[in-house]
This record gives sequence, structure tokens and C-alpha cells, in this order.
Amino acid sequence: MIAVDTNILVYAHREDSEWHQAAWQRLAELAEGRAAWAIPWPCIHEFLAIVTHPKIFAPPTPLARALDQVDAWVESPSLTLLAESQVHWKGCAGYCWPAKSQAPKSTTRASRPCACSIASSSFGPQTTTLGAFPSWPS
Repeated sequence: MIAVDTNILVYAHREDSEWHQAAWQRLAELAEGRAAWAIPWPCIHEFLAIVTHPKIFAPPTPLARALDQVDAWVESPSLTLLAESQVHWKGCAGYCWPAKSQAPKSTTRASRPCACSIASSSFGPQTTTLGAFPSWPS
């Protein structure tokens, strides 16, 4: 299964992106294909925040158009939307405290095990890199 991240969603949506054509074509193949693919919910949230932000894009994507784009992806019968597991917050918070710093460093540090918790709850631990986080609950 292929999981698509925020950058690919943004590139596919924004025609002014240098990588638009390649990203749009690949997402179309995934959405119209029979093979399973996925988008983590946090990536949808990030996509909406980024493409509609006037300090990131001039002009930003209108919210209605961005929501329509997400609706189009969600309509794909082969799409799985990935969600956090029951241990998500405990693990993320546990990785923020040792960082002893403010965002973005601490949130970046926390995002890796959080992504692993999403993957392991959706696909099984054999598909993750949980070994990189020995104290992360499996």
C-alpha cells in the first residue's frame, strides 16, 4: 500500500507547483486504480491549512475548492484514511518532553513515532520502522 503525504497532495492540487503534473498524474493513477492506497488524516489537515494560507500561496486556494479536492480523493474506493491508534497521544507526548525545546523541533521529533503508530495500527508492525523508536509502545 502507498501512503501519500502532505507534499504530494499540495503538489497535485496546486497547478503553480513545479511538481504539479507528476504529482497529479500519480494521484490520479492511485485514485482511479484498484490497488489500495492511503492518506493519513493529519496530511489532509495539513493540506487544507497549507493550500488555503495566504502567506504560503498568493492567491491561496479558496476553502470550498480545497474541500472539494479532499472530497474527490475520499471518493476513491481504493483509498484508506489512516487514523491514530489508542497509544497515539501517550507516545507523542512522551517524545516531546525529552526534546526540551519548543516547536518545531519537539513536534518534528514527536511526528516520527506518531506516524509509526498510524502505520502499525493500520498495516501491522512489520511495515513500520518502530525499531528506530525503542521506547515506543508497539
